[in-house]
Amino acid sequence: MSVPANAATRRTFTDRLVGALRLESAVYEELEADRSATLQAALVVVLGAVATGLGSGLSAGIVGFAITTLIALASWSLYAWIVYFFGTTVFKGPETKADWGEVARTVGFANAPRIVLALRALSDVASLVTFGVALWTIAATVVAVRAALDVTTGRAAIIAVVAGVAQAVITILLLSLQGY
Repeated sequence: MSVPANAATRRTFTDRLVGALRLESAVYEELEADRSATLQAALVVVLGAVATGLGSGLSAGIVGFAITTLIALASWSLYAWIVYFFGTTVFKGPETKADWGEVARTVGFANAPRIVLALRALSDVASLVTFGVALWTIAATVVAVRAALDVTTGRAAIIAVVAGVAQAVITILLLSLQGY
């Protein structure tokens, strides 16, 4: 169910980020409705990519770091399109009515846990942080998909998993075409 994006319900970027980290459904519902939040969602994706680079100690160098950030943005866009496709066709719920922007905004903020990946620089906890962030991001994605597509939690989980598998297949195909 969408929440009107008016001044009375709109949170600050920081409030939205914290709410996304806390898996607050109301924040994801607000993001779904606020067309002006797409740039904020992109910023969350970039912050996650930057944190990933910092967590790896910038081992790929500055050029690799820049490429990783661009790939993160492209990956977010592709994933949002795939979620949108599956969520509004194959796995559409009775209440589903969405556009790509709604999905992109919510899924973008579902990347908020990736900001914690900067802690991977502490090598003693790197594996634990990576695993925890992966689980946290999956949970956030399910909340995001549920909000964007107005579906049940179970249906949102199915859509998120199917979209993730589809994205992996597309990525592998594209890389194989490039000779990687």
